[in-house]
Amino acid sequence: MACSCSHAEKAECKPCEGLPGDSSNDEAGSRARLESKILAIRFIASGLFFAVGVALTFSRTFAHSGYPVVFFLLSWIIAGYRVMWNALRNIARGDFFDENFLMSAATIGAFIIGQWSEGAAVMLFYNLGEMVQESAVYRSRKSITDLLDVRPDEARLASGGSLVHPSAVAPGTLIRVLPGEKVPLDGIVTEGASSFDTSALTGESVPRAVEEGSEALAGFVNGSGMIVVRTTASFADTAASKMLDLIENARGRKAKAERLITRFARIYTPIVTIGAVFLAVLPPLALAAFAAVPLAGWASFAPWVERSLVFLVISCPCAFVISVPLGFFGGIGGAAKKASSSKAPTASTRSQKPAPSSSTKREP
Repeated sequence: MACSCSHAEKAECKPCEGLPGDSSNDEAGSRARLESKILAIRFIASGLFFAVGVALTFSRTFAHSGYPVVFFLLSWIIAGYRVMWNALRNIARGDFFDENFLMSAATIGAFIIGQWSEGAAVMLFYNLGEMVQESAVYRSRKSITDLLDVRPDEARLASGGSLVHPSAVAPGTLIRVLPGEKVPLDGIVTEGASSFDTSALTGESVPRAVEEGSEALAGFVNGSGMIVVRTTASFADTAASKMLDLIENARGRKAKAERLITRFARIYTPIVTIGAVFLAVLPPLALAAFAAVPLAGWASFAPWVERSLVFLVISCPCAFVISVPLGFFGGIGGAAKKASSSKAPTASTRSQKPAPSSSTKREP
């Protein structure tokens, strides 16, 4: 992805970008769409170079020339230049062990032992995984945005009927809401009678009758009658704004399983890296010491280096780490498609736990 954080950090930062309530919502959405297109273009271009390299490998004319290597290198650069850059930047910050470092080490190691196609393929499929992940997050984010973007962009002043942005309306101001319009700010109905469609905020499908003295919340849709509302809260303090803030800040209330996975990855990744080094070095030395197999220089270490690289790739924790937070975010996005929302990932886990029965015996 475009950001340089690890997958565990991406799970915290990426889904929350571009949600309604953010002043840069449109800009963030445009960036997300652009990022998806860039990932797709990179994957296609890298795949084409990789395919040409494979074709040249099986060609009698070019199989033993340097052309296949050139195309594999081009494929690797297109698919993995961001991974390499992020790995170098994280190393400069003192963060040596993340998936960027593992992927870079594995592919460069493959090139060192002459496995050009394997090194390019690893980075190509990693790019594919990034593209699929970005697509899943974008679709879920869009579902949440469509559900929660309930606040109108305009408020109609009762005096003069001019239209202004709701953020410019102070508490205590009289505003007029015409039939079919959304209530822009929280307030109390002071004139008129109508009915409200409250489904965007409450999920209730039955219209709510309102009259003078009734509460009107931002996001409610006015029904058949024109009403005048005296605002009681600023744009940032409306019920809709507070609900959006809860969604945007949900990353600070991660579920127990998500916190456990994040802590585990910080320990798991260095262990995997050290294990790969041991796998490349110790077996040849052990064979030479205990099985009387003489060391033949690089030839003795090459097969074990290749095995250590395979171990490094299959042990990369990126899919493992992203699975839980992406699952929670996908669940929130799926619920949004059904016109339902939750304010934090913990609600997903709590909703799966049955309430204790009244007959359950409790130990003192």
